[in-house]
Amino acid sequence: MPGFSIRNPYFIIVICLMLLVIGVTSISRMPVDLFPPINLPEVVVATFYSGMPPQDIETDITDPDQPPVSAVVAGVADGRAVLEITCSSTAPARS
Repeated sequence: MPGFSIRNPYFIIVICLMLLVIGVTSISRMPVDLFPPINLPEVVVATFYSGMPPQDIETDITDPDQPPVSAVVAGVADGRAVLEITCSSTAPARS
């Protein structure tokens, strides 16, 4: 194969140019959406705080005092906390 490439450099150049044209054409025809529609009413947050007792993690991290959410499920273990937050459809979006 290397000998063929050395003896026929124009053939290799044409093959490379064809692949380049096919790649550019494919990229230009590929649909890209800058802000795709996402409708995820649920968010899962996992935190790891090693060395902290579960009671401190529950009061410091997983305190469910968020008014625009419809449900908060918190799971606390030694050094870990998992929040499952379900937003109501009427909750205002905050940034």
